[in-house]
Amino acid sequence: MKIVWFQTLGLTVSTAGQGKAPPKSGPTTFDLMINRKLSYGPLFTLLLLAGCIEPFSLDVERVSNQIIVEAILSNHSELQSVKLLQTPNDPLGFIELEGAIVKVENSNGIKFSFSEVAAGTYYPTTPIEITNGEKYRLLVDLGDSVQIVSNWQSVPPPLKIETAHVSPTIEQSVNDNGYLTPYYGFSYYVTSEYTNAASTFVRYSYQSAYIMESPLRSSLCWDCTGCYIVSNAKDFIKTAFVENGSRKRLLNFQIAFINSSYEYSIKKTLRIFQHSINEDTYEYYATIEQQKNLKGTIFDPPPAIAKTNLKDVRNPERVIYGFFEVNSVDEASVSTNGNSAPFAVRTFDEICTPYNLYTNPQCADCRVKEGATNERPHWF
Repeated sequence: MKIVWFQTLGLTVSTAGQGKAPPKSGPTTFDLMINRKLSYGPLFTLLLLAGCIEPFSLDVERVSNQIIVEAILSNHSELQSVKLLQTPNDPLGFIELEGAIVKVENSNGIKFSFSEVAAGTYYPTTPIEITNGEKYRLLVDLGDSVQIVSNWQSVPPPLKIETAHVSPTIEQSVNDNGYLTPYYGFSYYVTSEYTNAASTFVRYSYQSAYIMESPLRSSLCWDCTGCYIVSNAKDFIKTAFVENGSRKRLLNFQIAFINSSYEYSIKKTLRIFQHSINEDTYEYYATIEQQKNLKGTIFDPPPAIAKTNLKDVRNPERVIYGFFEVNSVDEASVSTNGNSAPFAVRTFDEICTPYNLYTNPQCADCRVKEGATNERPHWF
């Protein structure tokens, strides 16, 4: 058994409750004739489909040829998108579904069209301005065989972020051999404004950016150093809720712990999104979060499949995985560097040597690093 605890420097943390696990539903198989492009995706897709973690064997036949829809409609124009995937026989990959007709309809019957900007990825033709309390639903037409419609989703009232901050943290765990192992990193916390709603449900996501130097750059290349490396958090899920909301709020709620690395040697910024969501959306993400956090012991709850709000109106027996989420977002940016930590943080000079330049070309030119840009993000 793995025992984990936290030693947080100068901060007391409160936690939120756990979500309810929706009932399991069994997948079906089908054959979709549509343009396909093969690529390899994250473990998150497998968790979403199978509700499994590593100690459980995955039934490939059971999860093959299933459609997944990842759709978000938000008051934040950067967070409006639809991703359409299908699982092939290869359990480590997914197929991006191209050529679909994608629309969102509001309760007044107005439909907003989406355009395909990349294989299987669709954005609104023009940003959609959503209205608090109004209802929306997703419409996806994949041809003669599949027509996907979501349940109606209301726009929840936003929950504002009052403060967000970061604290150097030492996380310690006892491994399987009984040795105490410390992990050094940075914990991120959010305090929300008060809410008077009966119940308020939220989830978190974030973008990150850090300044990268290239110690081995040529003096002839003036813009080969000082890049901003921007990325989105992958497979990150953190949920929370506020019950009996008469003047209640989330107080110093820890949303993430990130291991220390050279990314903190100069400056690193997290752009934290607090998504106010509906209860069924919360249950969907809380179920996935629960499955991701299982330890593979006899005390774990059984694997569960996150309950969808999507259906195929042409074939009601077919199970559509994923969710159409409607949310209201507030955001905050938090910055720090290694100088604030009581432990050593690696620098670019330490990781960049002439001996590893072949495997680390960014040490000579930061522009080749994935996510690199010379333009400072407006939230940095």
